Amino acid sequence: RVRHGHFEDNVIENNGLYGISIGHKDTDNLFTHNTVTGNGFSAVYFRKESLKNSGHRNTFRDNTIANNGDVKSGYGFYVEPYAGDILIANNRISDTRSGSNRTQRYAVYRTAGAGSIQLQNNTMEGNVVGEYYEAKR
Repeated sequence: RVRHGHFEDNVIENNGLYGISIGHKDTDNLFTHNTVTGNGFSAVYFRKESLKNSGHRNTFRDNTIANNGDVKSGYGFYVEPYAGDILIANNRISDTRSGSNRTQRYAVYRTAGAGSIQLQNNTMEGNVVGEYYEAKR
């Protein structure tokens, strides 16, 4: 239930699953100039909630998102239903490792039923499968 928070200049790394987990009524937050790396599943995870209680209107600007995931899965941003009105702007979302050490599959992964995601001027490179994936409804 974090609302109208401002998270700046943090280093969030090497967590078992998620660097940042957003869910129940976490709305209208701003994340700037953070480094989120080496997390087991994703750097940023928007949890599955009801439409009313989802993490809406969160902004990620000027962050470094890198080298997340394990041998099974890895994402920069992973967005579940019904989180939406998300702005991801001017971030570096990448996997900088080489060969089989690369595990961050997608920079941004939007599941079926997730709300709108706006991508603006991000640098997305080195992700194993692709930069953006949107599951069909």
